[in-house]
Amino acid sequence: MGGWILKDLLITSIIGSTSSAVVKRECFDVVGLFDETLPSCQDWDMWIRIAKKYPFKRVPKPLVKYNLHGEQISSNRAAVLEGRLEITRRYYNDICAYGSKVEANHCFIIGNRLCHIGELHYGRKYLLRAAAKAPWNFRFVSYALVSLFGEKAYSGMAYVKQLLLSKRNKN
Repeated sequence: MGGWILKDLLITSIIGSTSSAVVKRECFDVVGLFDETLPSCQDWDMWIRIAKKYPFKRVPKPLVKYNLHGEQISSNRAAVLEGRLEITRRYYNDICAYGSKVEANHCFIIGNRLCHIGELHYGRKYLLRAAAKAPWNFRFVSYALVSLFGEKAYSGMAYVKQLLLSKRNKN
């Protein structure tokens, strides 16, 4: 990661912990600080605004250590979903300018999160849009298809996925 990273940032937040970023004050003077009105993704929004004006440099070594805990905004699924929806609304034209793959990724993540919080009807719409925008993407298509079979099938797929990932991580 380095240089002009706007496209990568429009796909997902790739910076990591805000604590690990070193930013010149000039950047904040030009693009502003965190938008505290967002329910989550405040850092992602700021990185996008900075990436529209400035290239990034990567330091290829750890700069900080941090702990994950249950009080983080990122542990609140509803807040994270609302933040992502707002990021998608704010930067929709930029997202579309980079093509259907970037738009499909947003639709997939939003749809998957909606399905996981019990909003299968709305989530399915986003998943189907992701599959339509990127029909070559097996993951997008398979999640969209499973969502057609209802909440039990969708949560069953999530359970099987977790099981397979935990077995893979043990090996």
